Amino acid sequence: MTTTIASSTRAIARVLLVATCFVALATTDAAAAPTPTPTPRTCVSHDGLPEFAIAGKPPAKNRGLTFCADYGKSTCCDKGTTDAIRRVVAHMQANSFSPRCRDAWTSLECSVCDPRAGTTPRTAVCAHACDAIYRACKDEYFSEDSLRRLVPCRASDTICTKLSDWGGDGGGGDGEDDGTGTNGDEWGGEAMCRAAGYDPVRAGVVRAQPGGWCFEPPAPDAHRSGPGSGSGSSKSDGGGGASGSKKAGKGAKKRGGKAADAEDYAAGTPAWMTKAYVLIAVAAALYVGLRAARRGGSAGASLRARHNARMAAESRAGRARNVDKYL
Repeated sequence: MTTTIASSTRAIARVLLVATCFVALATTDAAAAPTPTPTPRTCVSHDGLPEFAIAGKPPAKNRGLTFCADYGKSTCCDKGTTDAIRRVVAHMQANSFSPRCRDAWTSLECSVCDPRAGTTPRTAVCAHACDAIYRACKDEYFSEDSLRRLVPCRASDTICTKLSDWGGDGGGGDGEDDGTGTNGDEWGGEAMCRAAGYDPVRAGVVRAQPGGWCFEPPAPDAHRSGPGSGSGSSKSDGGGGASGSKKAGKGAKKRGGKAADAEDYAAGTPAWMTKAYVLIAVAAALYVGLRAARRGGSAGASLRARHNARMAAESRAGRARNVDKYL
């Protein structure tokens, strides 16, 4: 019986040792390749706009936006920023800008509320997007603000110039895109974006940079607007701009959700592997334990049988000796 107990103890010890080794291996592998945590980028105020209330902090949720509300889930903008953008849109409406130009320029103004733009000193805009906005607004009138930035004509401006005449070459820039993000003319989309205080970026440059990004409007006739801006757009174009903005916003949210899911999956891979290692270790330990228990049980039964046989033989021998004494 003592031999059986010792054998079972050794089997349990082997099971615990194997399980400990597997768990230690899983923990070591997970610790050897930790998931790098990117440093969050912080908000940087832009020239010509009120200073961000959360300047120096990462983009955050803001429900107080009075315009560009589609960016409210993560943005550097606040009420002061969106009020300033609203005033620009109001000037365009007062000067009867075409709905196409108004929506395109509004989208450009709202780009600062994109969290990727709010964390840089100047918003990077895709060059082909600059060309599209130029084509939409080339027949509208523009002026300069106190920082000498290109802005839609305001009621206080005494001199306003048609956008196509701004460069002095009679509207170059209405040509076709040559595939590099510029139409090749001296005055056009890129020059317009630069004059308005943005950084036009060509597609090839963006693709060459790790994590490269440049702003691109969701659709030619759609813009990101706030609750109060939809009514103004619907009065002049039958609500087409507002509905387009909502559709584009939904599409952007879906695309953003898929990208976020992919990032979450990639970030959670080491933890998932650790769990798999632990499950494998437990399964292996159970398997080894069952095998050891079966072997221990068989050995114990054999030992008991031999012990019983020996005891029976000794009993028979004892009875035989007793019989011999009496004979």
